[in-house]
Amino acid sequence: MTTVAVGLLTATSAQAALIRLTPQGLTPSQYEALGYPTDPAIIPGDGFRLTYHGGGELELVNPVLLILAVPDDSLVAPTLTSVAGGFDSVGIELGDITGTRYGGSWDPDTGFAGTFDSTTNPKVYNFIGFTPKGSDSENYANWSGATGLASWNLFVYALTFDPRMSRGDFAEFDTNLPQGSYVIGYGCTAIGADGLCTNSGATESTPFTFAGLVRVPEPATVLLFAPAAAFVLRRSRKR
Repeated sequence: MTTVAVGLLTATSAQAALIRLTPQGLTPSQYEALGYPTDPAIIPGDGFRLTYHGGGELELVNPVLLILAVPDDSLVAPTLTSVAGGFDSVGIELGDITGTRYGGSWDPDTGFAGTFDSTTNPKVYNFIGFTPKGSDSENYANWSGATGLASWNLFVYALTFDPRMSRGDFAEFDTNLPQGSYVIGYGCTAIGADGLCTNSGATESTPFTFAGLVRVPEPATVLLFAPAAAFVLRRSRKR
């Protein structure tokens, strides 16, 4: 009985990674079922879907933070427009009024959270300062290994959902991301008096498996990805 109790405690306190990115028109499950690449997931530069893929009955507290990471040749934050989802409204605020939400730190006006490269903290969520930390798999070795790039400028956006985002909910956004950009998220299911997620078990983030990456596919990937692109186009025309 003691061993079982300890095991349950450990599982409960573990940080969850259920905020996932896919192309518009595809759930994470559909994306995987079609055999498309993960580690990371490939998204087009003009838009993506953000899904809360799990979480039981727990909702995500507003705001949910979205991090857009662009190759460091530009300090201009990408545009971000809500275009689809089952919400009455989706608010988007570049930078967030606090500039320090959930322990992180960035410019509240521009959303700029710094340049992430080999000289900084090797884990993206730690570099921004989130407490508790997000998924360790979002790290420099994985990001650079998948792209061959050396640095990214990070921009933070605060997303406010009405009603709040719950299990299986998604929102789709149009944007203008250059090749080599990443998209990840961070949120809480419960917040303490200090404004942080109450513990690591109340923290939701994005695993590298379902980080969104804009890249130029290799020829084989182009052929593989073409049906999804057509499917997404059909869905977008119905909006």
